[in-house]
Amino acid sequence: MKGLQRRSKSVDSSAMNAIVGTRRSTFVVFSLALLHAVLITTLALLKHRNFDTYGFDLGIYDQAWWLVGQGGGGFDTVRGFPIWGHHPNLVFVLLAPFARLGLGSWFLTVVQAGALSAGALPVFWIARKRLDSSKLGVLFAVIYLLFPPTSWLSWVSFHPESLSVTPFLFAIWFADNRHWKRFGTCVVLALSTREEVAIGMAIYGLMLVWQHRNRWIPSALRKPTVQRRSGRMVGIVTFSASVAWFFIATKVIIPRSLGGGGAYYVDKFFAGYGDSLGEVAVHLGTHPGEVFRVATTSDAIRFQSELLGPLGFLPLVSPPMALVAAPQLAITLLGSENFLREITNQYTALMIPGLIVSSIDVVARARYRWQVARPLIPKLLVGWLVLASLSGAWLRGPLPGAVGFNSWRLQAPANAVAMRSAIALIPDDAAVTASGELVPHLSHRKVIYNFPNPFTPLAYGTGAPQPDYPVQPDWVIVNRSKGKVSTVALAKVVNDPAWESVFDTDGVVVLKRR
Repeated sequence: MKGLQRRSKSVDSSAMNAIVGTRRSTFVVFSLALLHAVLITTLALLKHRNFDTYGFDLGIYDQAWWLVGQGGGGFDTVRGFPIWGHHPNLVFVLLAPFARLGLGSWFLTVVQAGALSAGALPVFWIARKRLDSSKLGVLFAVIYLLFPPTSWLSWVSFHPESLSVTPFLFAIWFADNRHWKRFGTCVVLALSTREEVAIGMAIYGLMLVWQHRNRWIPSALRKPTVQRRSGRMVGIVTFSASVAWFFIATKVIIPRSLGGGGAYYVDKFFAGYGDSLGEVAVHLGTHPGEVFRVATTSDAIRFQSELLGPLGFLPLVSPPMALVAAPQLAITLLGSENFLREITNQYTALMIPGLIVSSIDVVARARYRWQVARPLIPKLLVGWLVLASLSGAWLRGPLPGAVGFNSWRLQAPANAVAMRSAIALIPDDAAVTASGELVPHLSHRKVIYNFPNPFTPLAYGTGAPQPDYPVQPDWVIVNRSKGKVSTVALAKVVNDPAWESVFDTDGVVVLKRR
């Protein structure tokens, strides 16, 4: 009896120690995520305050968010598209109440930074369960926070798809634990950010079907037969709903909003492959040699190295979860514009969940197969991952101490005071055209153009030679000292007797229609 009591106390003590250790690890991850959020929020807000954000893209989404808050729809004059014809970013409906409170574009920056940092929590929980180790869970949370795309997404200004990263990771965590209602909520939230998320989510739905059907799963994820059936059904529903939403968004919402035609980015990025998503897919599927050639150009190889290097290239040896990132990676590699293949841009957002979790799975497999027979192999793999993560964060990340940190705009431009004074002259409800760095500071209005629009068409709407502008502006505000301001367009307005100059200081010009 005494032996049983001692054994019971020992078991209780071990369980209590495990609980305490888990809580400590959770607190550590929460603290690191909070620190990361505060850091990148501060830097991003400083960048915005110092006029280093632009009409493309913060101004576009800030006006769209504001318009949704005012009534649920409208025309985004910064980009030249109806709101839902640009992208069906339904997440703006959830954010709309904050727009009605009068919060500025800085609010979107704070939300994005906080949401991205919060992704460290599901990464920690996923890794802790799959690796059966709180320490490795904390390690992967840190790797996620140091992963260059995680921080660069805030650097490149607000993009709705960035808000899909954390809900996607939470969805994976809830799927691991069979919390299907919470899983469904996270899936819907992720899909609401942008239509392309549906492609990766559809693949993850197929993975759920596969995971709950086959015997290959890490021991921590093995489930009884009944639970496998529910997992398969959830996977089928997730796949079907994601595919349905993608086609509704691209074949119904966008065309109807534009009055016909498909998603504009098909022509912008993939015109060489076809005139529709279907034609593009068929062309790429029937021309593997062309796909290989484009995907192995120097800039494509450099991009893949910068993307996968900080993860030690582990996703390459873990196909299942890496497939979730594959569609967006293919879009990025095969697109016609070189800026798609920059680690500093927003196009990495839809790849992050798949790449991070696939790296976790590689270590999980190594521990499952070699922990007992050859324990040195998992340790070397973890050491390699830590080295790769630290090197990647230092060489390609934007955080303090990194090589790229010098690119942060920590100092205000010399004419910042003049720009703020000029902005204060613009009435709240006036139709205005402004140079790119001023647009995000004036975008809460129904009519605002990215100068030189509408005087000289530039990146407006679908690219028509002479697009239709809904309203002519009554105010022009241009910063001549930064960027490529259209001097011809500005001179045309300055010399037009219909306009008068009301401000001209330190290269900042404000013109008002007489």
